[in-house]
Amino acid sequence: MEEVIRQVNPFSSQIPFKQISPELEKKQKTETIESRICNNYKSFNDVKNEIINDINKLDSFISNNKENAQTAFSALSPVIPLRRISSVPDNIENGDYARAAGLVAVAGVMLPEDVRDMKDAWNQIVHKKLPNYDYKNSQAPFRFIRGTYAEEPINKLGKYGYYAHECDKSFAETKFGKKLKEYLNVSLGEREYTGRVVPKVIKVDDEYLNIMERIYSEQLKGPFIGKLLYRAMQRTTVIGAVILSALWIPSIIKEFKKPIDLKDKFVNAGKQTIKASVNVISILAGIGILGALGARKGPAGSVIGMGIGAVTGSYLSDKINKNIKTF
Repeated sequence: MEEVIRQVNPFSSQIPFKQISPELEKKQKTETIESRICNNYKSFNDVKNEIINDINKLDSFISNNKENAQTAFSALSPVIPLRRISSVPDNIENGDYARAAGLVAVAGVMLPEDVRDMKDAWNQIVHKKLPNYDYKNSQAPFRFIRGTYAEEPINKLGKYGYYAHECDKSFAETKFGKKLKEYLNVSLGEREYTGRVVPKVIKVDDEYLNIMERIYSEQLKGPFIGKLLYRAMQRTTVIGAVILSALWIPSIIKEFKKPIDLKDKFVNAGKQTIKASVNVISILAGIGILGALGARKGPAGSVIGMGIGAVTGSYLSDKINKNIKTF
């Protein structure tokens, strides 16, 4: 390759240089471009790997924290407000924001009654204070409205408040509950005053009056299993079950919209309805039965039993629903 070297005066300020041929200049430019491309690719690859590592760390963090959160919720299930929102993280992860918000709202409304129940449990554990009625063999039917933040505004509604209270019954007081009581060979004995009074709107002739109502427990007689199941129904409210079921409606609609084919839409909605039914029944049955079993030991047993029942019901529900696939 030909190179021409120009000599310059040694006393001159100019620096001698080599004149590069066009072929060599083109080669050097090509090598420079290739070097830049390699360097840029290496830099891009390094950044890409860093991003992937960060994503993996974040995914691991979220996964571990989700498991930790679920473990924490299970361990703290006797703390009733936490038990009520224990499925919120899963609902948020699945995009069921309406159900998550509904569960938080229900927990907020029920907070005063939940705190009262936990206070009774605390008094039993710490101060050895037990109810002054036969709690081992009797049960005061639960109510959804009683003792909650909804109680006061509903009592101000007059006629409509009265009808709200009339609808607020336990499953034991429904036609189904009464028939099941006969089938289980359970009978009710004497009613016993529990020592608690609550505000309520009642109807007297054509007037709607606000009174302070006494709460009575109902003595249960019959075989142990029959009494346990009937007591579980006394501890499960119709309104509570309806609300828990209604909170599944947005997810059913969501599953209905997923497929394109109309037949698949109805199949999806049907499967999601089955999932909802399994979830509601499992959790309410777990809370009702184990809560009723624990209630024979007092308020603390009731609260702990309900917590264990909620965890057990949720576990069974998840196991069953994992086998029900939607499109």
